[in-house]
Amino acid sequence: MSEFDYTQEERTDRDVTSKLYSSFFAVEDVAFVIPAEDTNVVAAELQLVDLAGQPVLKSMLLEIYLSSDADNITVAAADTAMAITAAGAGTLVLETTEGGIYTFQTDENGKLDIDVTDTGSLTRYLIAKLPNGELAVSSLLTFAA
Repeated sequence: MSEFDYTQEERTDRDVTSKLYSSFFAVEDVAFVIPAEDTNVVAAELQLVDLAGQPVLKSMLLEIYLSSDADNITVAAADTAMAITAAGAGTLVLETTEGGIYTFQTDENGKLDIDVTDTGSLTRYLIAKLPNGELAVSSLLTFAA
C-alpha cells in the first residue's frame, strides 16, 4: 500500500479538511471605507475578507480601477487630473495603463490604503478584482470641483 492509497473514508476526511482550509483563507470580498473628499483626495481603505466576513490576514495582489458605469465593469476613461497611489498599507506594483488599471499588493494583514486624487468634479466607483475573478465595488467616490 503506497502513501497515496486511502480508504473512501480517509479520502473524504482529507477532502473536507482541504476544502475547509481553502475556504478559511479564500477572499470572498473587500470591505471598503470611502470617506468624503478632502482637498481633492479620497483616502480609501480596503480590507480583504473571507467567507465568514473576517479579515484575511495575508498579503495578496489586487487589480484596482475606477468606473463610472452602472454595471461597474467598464474602466473609466483615463483622466490626467486623476491618480491612484499607495498611501500607507500596501504597495503599488504595476500601473497597467496610465490612469487605468493598477495592481497593488496588500500588506501582510490583507489591508490596502490608497489615495484617489482628482481636481475635477467626478463621481466614480472603486473596483477591486478579487483573486477568484469576481469584482468588489465600493460606494460612490465624489469629487467636487
